[in-house]
Amino acid sequence: MSLKLLGEFPDLKATDLQPRGSRHSRRELRRVELSLACPDARVSTLTAELDAARNEEAAIEEETGTRWTVVNHGRHNVNGGAWQVSVELDEAERLDPERLEFAGLSFTPSYYSEGALGDDDVILITAEVVPANAGEDAQLERLIVEHRSTLVDEETYFPLTRIGIAAAPLSVRFGRCLWQSQERKPRRHLVSLFPCTKTTRARAVVASSRTSRVAATPPASQSRAPSWPRL
Repeated sequence: MSLKLLGEFPDLKATDLQPRGSRHSRRELRRVELSLACPDARVSTLTAELDAARNEEAAIEEETGTRWTVVNHGRHNVNGGAWQVSVELDEAERLDPERLEFAGLSFTPSYYSEGALGDDDVILITAEVVPANAGEDAQLERLIVEHRSTLVDEETYFPLTRIGIAAAPLSVRFGRCLWQSQERKPRRHLVSLFPCTKTTRARAVVASSRTSRVAATPPASQSRAPSWPRL
């Protein structure tokens, strides 16, 4: 294993730990424990570098392109010699889809983020997409109206395929969605999506016990798409 630390590639001893499952792609991500020696004069700099790498934006990159975040690190010194530094690393997952596909639509997002909300299994996906034409724009708006609900029941969800992240589709619903008009072009849409998880299913059961189900066909006064705020 070759990692760049302190501007160079030091000698490392790497031990594989029990892998962890990704809540995003469901694939196994590596976990590694490193051991290295660091001179006393540079140990403070190394500590600061490792602390920064706890954040995925400052992840340490391997020569193979794999990125790693620091979970924990420590050091000890015997008889005033070099510090022996131990580091626990988690493989950082690249969540950068080539395309998003759902309901017959296919988009290459100009912006994409996918992050966990709290310590449970709830994930928030945010993507900026631009339909190719007015027909796609209307279809996307219709889907948002149909699959965005405060009740969060099973009928709200639909399959989303994130090409480049996972082959299996993800069952999602729309959250808050914004749009911005463009001169002589289709609107830009900033959509938020919530995957169906154990936590969201549990919340749906609680909600359904308190709220009567919404009719499949809304009254005429509710049939129009909401007026979304602009970006």
